[in-house]
Amino acid sequence: MIFRALAAIAFRGHGGHMNRRSTAAGGIFLFLGLLVGAIYGINAGQPMLWMLRGFGIGVVLALLVWLIDRRRD
Repeated sequence: MIFRALAAIAFRGHGGHMNRRSTAAGGIFLFLGLLVGAIYGINAGQPMLWMLRGFGIGVVLALLVWLIDRRRD
């Protein structure tokens, strides 16, 4: 009974219907950029610099995924 009431409240926030199209997730690029950058940086002797560079590349890739996903509508 409580679950039904909560589900009705949550469902109402979607205007009566939910978006059935799944969205692409670009957050993996943030994680992979940090991880690959740190690993490469440890080998190069500058882990923080390369971790930040990897994060920057991950942000760019995540934004590209987001922009491409927006155009699919």
